[in-house]
Amino acid sequence: MGGINISLADKVRIAEYQDALAVIYNGCFNVPPYFERFSQNEVVKIFEEYAEQGFVFFATDGNRLAGFGAAVPSSAVKDLTELLSDFRANAGEYWYHADVGVDPGVQGRGIGKLIIEKILLNIPSDRVFMRTHENNGRSVYLHKKFGFKAIEGMIQEKENIHCPGGIDKRIFMEKIKDKEQIGKKVLKI
Repeated sequence: MGGINISLADKVRIAEYQDALAVIYNGCFNVPPYFERFSQNEVVKIFEEYAEQGFVFFATDGNRLAGFGAAVPSSAVKDLTELLSDFRANAGEYWYHADVGVDPGVQGRGIGKLIIEKILLNIPSDRVFMRTHENNGRSVYLHKKFGFKAIEGMIQEKENIHCPGGIDKRIFMEKIKDKEQIGKKVLKI
């Protein structure tokens, strides 16, 4: 594996990498604990919305897609806005670290860490939260290394439409960024 490059992905790049993006997305989420399956069109739509409302980063190794990450203002995600309100939090103060995934064939090489670092540097708010499946210990472990802490009692249960008959139970973690990180915008890479 050569040098990994983390760069912004707009709709053009999402279209360019749509085949690999769908394969990696399903490779990350069609396994325990998620068991979800998405069509290529669904994956492309998800990432186009992320790019339109916030930003998407792709990790590439030469011309090969190795991973992805995204973040949006939490106010862009209706169910999260309502959940934050239930916890007396102002959704306008938070950004949602929406997705991070690495090609299963190259996991364990620090690519997820690079993606998360880039996302956190670019979020223009001091408050960031993420959600993950309650049994995704790998995600919890990685995010704790970045200073994320569990939000006690904040749990979301809903029918998993991508895994019929399944109930998806997600936990939430929050990070308050250090003062020197707040407002940094380094999107031009």
